[in-house]
Amino acid sequence: MGTSGFIKCNIMFRNYFRTAWRNLLNNKVFSAINIGGLAIGIAACLVILQYVGFETSYDRFHVNSDNICRVTKQFYQEGVLADHSAMTYTANAPAMKAAFPEVIGATTVSYVYGSAVMSYENVKFNEEAVLFADSAFLSVFTFPLLKGEKNILKEPHVAFLTQSTARKYFGKADPLGKVIWLNKEQYYTVKGILKDVPANSHIKFDFVLSAKYDRNWNNYDYYTYLQLAPGTNVKALEAKFGTFVKNNGMDSVETKFKLQALNDIHLHSNIRNEIEVNGNVRSVYFLLTIAAFILAIAWVNYINLSTAKANKRAREIGVRKVVGAGKGQLVKQFLTESFMINIIAAVLAALLLVFVLPYYKQLTGRPLWVGGKAAYWFVFIAVFLSGAFLSGLYPALVLSSFKPVFVLKGVSKSPGGQLMRKTLVTIQFAASVILLIGTFTVFHQLQYMRSQDLGMNMEQVLVVIGPKTIDNSKIKAFRNEMSRQKDVSGVCVSSNVPGKEIWSANPALRLGQEEKEGVNVKRIILDQEFIRTFKIPLIAGRNISENGTADIRDAVMLNEAACRALGFRNPEAAINERIVTQGDTLNVVGVLKNYHQVSLQKNIEPIVFTMGGSYNNFFSMKINTRNLDNIMRSVKTTYAGFFPDDPIEFFFLDDFFNRQYQADQQLGSIFLCFACLAILIACLGLFGLASFTITQRTKEIGVRKVLGASVGNIVLLLSGEFLKLVLISFVIALPLAAYVMHLWLQDFAYRVTLAWWIFVLSGGIALLIAALTVSFQAVKSALANPVNSLKKE
Repeated sequence: MGTSGFIKCNIMFRNYFRTAWRNLLNNKVFSAINIGGLAIGIAACLVILQYVGFETSYDRFHVNSDNICRVTKQFYQEGVLADHSAMTYTANAPAMKAAFPEVIGATTVSYVYGSAVMSYENVKFNEEAVLFADSAFLSVFTFPLLKGEKNILKEPHVAFLTQSTARKYFGKADPLGKVIWLNKEQYYTVKGILKDVPANSHIKFDFVLSAKYDRNWNNYDYYTYLQLAPGTNVKALEAKFGTFVKNNGMDSVETKFKLQALNDIHLHSNIRNEIEVNGNVRSVYFLLTIAAFILAIAWVNYINLSTAKANKRAREIGVRKVVGAGKGQLVKQFLTESFMINIIAAVLAALLLVFVLPYYKQLTGRPLWVGGKAAYWFVFIAVFLSGAFLSGLYPALVLSSFKPVFVLKGVSKSPGGQLMRKTLVTIQFAASVILLIGTFTVFHQLQYMRSQDLGMNMEQVLVVIGPKTIDNSKIKAFRNEMSRQKDVSGVCVSSNVPGKEIWSANPALRLGQEEKEGVNVKRIILDQEFIRTFKIPLIAGRNISENGTADIRDAVMLNEAACRALGFRNPEAAINERIVTQGDTLNVVGVLKNYHQVSLQKNIEPIVFTMGGSYNNFFSMKINTRNLDNIMRSVKTTYAGFFPDDPIEFFFLDDFFNRQYQADQQLGSIFLCFACLAILIACLGLFGLASFTITQRTKEIGVRKVLGASVGNIVLLLSGEFLKLVLISFVIALPLAAYVMHLWLQDFAYRVTLAWWIFVLSGGIALLIAALTVSFQAVKSALANPVNSLKKE
């Protein structure tokens, strides 16, 4: 293109811009509706993409993330998968690295169980994020080291701290060389400082402590990660694991090892013993669908309103064609308008985000995500530009197709416009109804889970985390002291509490059965007050007793699930039978009614209850909350008297249990928020479309009023056409929403059925909002004086 061509092109586009800007100012209401709807849609879409971007970015910051896998363990019983756990053995990492040349790195990690008291001089805190790791940990994973050398982790009694943890314990002092203590029993010298762990890491920690593991096939409860050579065929490698299992003597218990890609763990894994509660890939897909719906609804508004006001611009188009404008030039003109509106909307959307983002974490429970690959943003920009182009192309083609000989005579119609506009309005409201049904279904499921009988009572239960040093005499003394308080009606001590997953599962079998007949059971160590404090019904036999040594040594209670899994025909048949688990032969003294140890997302698992061993993890107290301040002072004072070296930590059990539903609660809030936005955008479009359509029929309305039509008749006439479209949208949305929410509900072991009232309520809300939106314009037009509309005739 020469200089003159460039100048002509520049002049042409400046003319397009001026004309587009003038048209925006001349149609302020329609421009405001278009820009407002698009701004809300783009802002909502960006908020959702923040969430989706964060969820899909998990663990991808590691340099070798594409080549890192986690080893998981499957246990089969008579050829049927009985258990799938994220935990493996201490022997897995070195044995797999030695056996398979594809494995170029392997590491074993584990967490302190529950929490630990970490201390430096007089500074001490209860800490949960304490990680034990072998020497390969910082070679396999990319956790940036700010001070120290990563190979020092191979030395014993070495600690690496994160930045924020170092400040917490040492302030501005240099932490290197300082000695910290774990539970006042083991010392570790600080040899390195790590950058704080990113929020999008499934492995989170504040401390990394060097561990020298006893590598064997008996030590369970550890996580194994392998770094594979680039280009490794994971399926082919897994196929070799069968021989590996046999060579290591585990074929008798039907064990299989599987590999999980590191990048897939957060969204695609939901097996036992996950390090943290993982995300849900279906929720991500649902939110992406919502983002697409909202943006599509906004673009549909533009298409509808642009084609609806085609007749108003017909004379302008006719004049342009007469003076020589070709169809191509007109298409460019109208596309310029489309891009101008979309760009203005995008700027306003950015301003909206400034106000919305402070509430983002509260709504989603996720931090702001500003990272990501350039390809991620490229895709978004490409989608935005494509949408702006396509939403402007159809109106441009419609408007540029007018014949000047007709439009200058005042005869013009938008070809096929009526059908297209009706179709698009129907799609808008179908999308809105789907979002409403989704919102009500999510909250219905949440309400169902929270209202179900859990099989135990956790109201007004205060849980105090037990001391880290094991002293059974002090533990019993503290329990007995608290049970004498007038506002405490029951106290028990246990290794676990409802709402906390039991990590370990071990094979159990009836005495005399072969090892292969064993079933995996969870185990809770407790005292005799446990079932009384939580009001768990005993359906056969008796409670465990602390009087005498027999029960402490070999008594066991089962829940109903364990009773069935072990093959007893009924609870009574299990009493006085003997079972074997973890090398102990135990006598069944009682069977408890099933209760939900964790949320209703999961099935009730087999659990055995014993008294032997250490059970000091949790004190659970049934208290009178009317005197909460007094009882809390008493608890803190008494605890400090018995356990002066342990900072007190406590929580209320009902709050703790309900935290398991937090992610679903957040999903419901997101659905509700964006369903409202979708309806708002759709109603903005419907308001503009109804306003324009009614304006076009002003003379018709005047004639009808002169001929005796009532206000009600006219309102029904004008509103009926739009309300029919909303009813059609409901019919379209119903099967789609039912299918999508059926998929979502499959993630719950205990779930609601899709209730008919949710569909009726969602359709009714959409119909009511549409009726109010259209009726406002219809009533205004019906009340107008017909003389004003007919005086020119």
